[in-house]
Amino acid sequence: MNESQTSHVPSSSRRKRRFGRILLGLFVVGVVIHPWWLRGIGEFLVAEQPKSDAEVVLVLGGDHRLQEAAELIRDQTVSEVWLVELDPTYAVQAGILPADHIVATDQLVSMDVLPSQIRILNGRAREYDDAAYVLAKELSEFPEPNVLVLYERQDGRNVQRVFSELLNESQFRHLSFHGLPDDEYNETSWWRSRTGWKETFTAISDLAYTLVVGVEHHEDRESWDPDAYERELISQFGGAPCHTE
Repeated sequence: MNESQTSHVPSSSRRKRRFGRILLGLFVVGVVIHPWWLRGIGEFLVAEQPKSDAEVVLVLGGDHRLQEAAELIRDQTVSEVWLVELDPTYAVQAGILPADHIVATDQLVSMDVLPSQIRILNGRAREYDDAAYVLAKELSEFPEPNVLVLYERQDGRNVQRVFSELLNESQFRHLSFHGLPDDEYNETSWWRSRTGWKETFTAISDLAYTLVVGVEHHEDRESWDPDAYERELISQFGGAPCHTE
């Protein structure tokens, strides 16, 4: 890959990977294998702001979060389940696999949630900041309902930080947060699971990146036009277009 091509790789992604590698080195060097210390790390990552007046539930992820959302519907705690469409993978674009939000919708319907109670928000998400941006647009267009956000439990502090940065104060006041633990581990036992080590380090890295580097606002992102990128390559290196109308 030449220099002009690598320049189009999002700089935030490169910084994030580099930051993660540095943090991994510091974590491996500084870790002390004592349960009280490790438990403190797990508990620090968890942050809860539960409220009892939620009207809708926003699900970030799947599996047990979808089960929790279905239970909230059955208990009539909330009236709707909100989902955010993920950026499609190559397998989804090729039609090999169904999109995640379609799979999630089917799972909810199989758990007796009515299709009319499921809403796909307008926008796509790759990470928590994308989901927060999609939710902010939704809340700006409609009367602000009270929203319960479901997510992976150890991402709690990072999720709240990101959402507080990207939503205005009025919108954020309408949110409550509830993290659900993984089936294999939680914040008091994550070091006993290989998956727990992996996911906890990822949560630490993401939170540290958010605290140190900050949250990237979407208006600061450069839009990427594939056709413009192709024209730029042709102007620099010559050749024919990769596709024709």
